[in-house]
Amino acid sequence: MKLWHETKGKGSDLVLLHGWCMNSAVWEPVIDRLVQHFSVTCIDLPGHGFSTMSETETTDLKEWSDAIAAVVPDNAIWLGWSLGGLLALQAALNRIINIRALFMMTATPSFMQRDGWQCAMPEETLTQFSENLNADVKTTLTRFLSLQIQGCDNARDLLKTLRSGFAQRPPATFHALETGLGFLRDTDLRQSLKAVDVPVHWVYGNRDTLTPACAADEIIAMMPAATSQIIQGAAHVPFLSHLEQVMPALLELEQKA
Repeated sequence: MKLWHETKGKGSDLVLLHGWCMNSAVWEPVIDRLVQHFSVTCIDLPGHGFSTMSETETTDLKEWSDAIAAVVPDNAIWLGWSLGGLLALQAALNRIINIRALFMMTATPSFMQRDGWQCAMPEETLTQFSENLNADVKTTLTRFLSLQIQGCDNARDLLKTLRSGFAQRPPATFHALETGLGFLRDTDLRQSLKAVDVPVHWVYGNRDTLTPACAADEIIAMMPAATSQIIQGAAHVPFLSHLEQVMPALLELEQKA
């Protein structure tokens, strides 16, 4: 695989990792604000946007996170949104690069419900996603964009923004989509949270149906040194819908790290 990446701005290093099926253009509405404080590195995940991934390449979450670590600055804050958060968490556990802190944006150690873990998507939801993806990729991705802003105060404008970013770069390959969906379905890093030894801040939207905000209390119970916030009126994209509440928490994490 070959990963596209670009760095802008000056200041502390900040790595931005987008979510499943998206690309780095999703950050464009907020990038001008971020580069006022950080040297920002955007990266397209394997097989997404301008990044490549062989159709015959079998990879796991660790390999994706290692590939990202190989092209981003050392000692950076990693801001991972959704699947990007899972990759950031895995990278902190791999320890092949120094990570200054994790800013986990509507992310979770387990996206699927399991025994003792109900603040997540039901297994049948992810199974249906997989079946729909095989049947009709375009319709499945269109529906997924809508789910990310469902219930948010300014849902219509946000959907336009997501669609714009989505359309700016080549769509993710089917193999990359299938692989990423497998990560969301199969990965469970709950027992590894206590091994994360960098500052971590978790951000949730109280209207998010993909990563329910009720996970925050359970995560903090597993890693008491971490912090969290639940943004009222936000769904799965608080960095787009409620940037004024996200930025202070990010700057505070930079000071603490």
